[in-house]
Amino acid sequence: MRYILLLFVFFMIKSLYGQEKEKIAWQLQTVRIGANIAPYLSPLIGNSARTGVEINADAVFNSRYFIDVALGTQSNQINVSAYDYESRGSYIKVGFNNNLLFDKKNPKNNQDQDGIFFGIGLGASSFSQNLNYRIQNNYWGTGQYTFTDSNLLATWIDLGLNARVSLMKYFCVGIVTNLRVRTTLSKLQNPVDAGDIPGFGLNDNGYNFHAGYVLLFQIPVKQKQKQK
Repeated sequence: MRYILLLFVFFMIKSLYGQEKEKIAWQLQTVRIGANIAPYLSPLIGNSARTGVEINADAVFNSRYFIDVALGTQSNQINVSAYDYESRGSYIKVGFNNNLLFDKKNPKNNQDQDGIFFGIGLGASSFSQNLNYRIQNNYWGTGQYTFTDSNLLATWIDLGLNARVSLMKYFCVGIVTNLRVRTTLSKLQNPVDAGDIPGFGLNDNGYNFHAGYVLLFQIPVKQKQKQK
């Protein structure tokens, strides 16, 4: 997983600086704000235990780059015969993305903000979790144990391949795919590992693959006309 991360960072740096050295005049074109609709689709695909809200915003520069921010809250409940588990918390993600379809030879072809982007970002989550574990034994009888951890903090790196497509003049839809690699996790007070991290997902192997859909409202930015 470490080598995948290094390879991804290498291609990001190469795409920004490797083809040719040029001065970039950063020009803000569009600001977009909306929400991730994937949490609302979860009950339809049988995953009603995880619920949440995520607000997304991004700023597009030069039809080539966009900086995105996501703020969200999430909870997850698992209820089985042996235990009841719940995690809940909030998270933030910030990323930088580069348009793979940007045409440097013909800049006039880059007048819209649609494209396929790959990027890298950082995420952080503050959360708590609670586990009620039940033991049933014919000899020893039954018992119940409760483990609660609060004020936990986790961080991760996002490696993403995203698409943005305009639906109408002021709306666009985005498809988001990410590889999330956890970097830090608070020390837990109890001998129970973090099961589910809001914004990151299941904490089985320290990494997760994620896909989502965002619906965004586009706010064009008035461009200053260059003086002749």
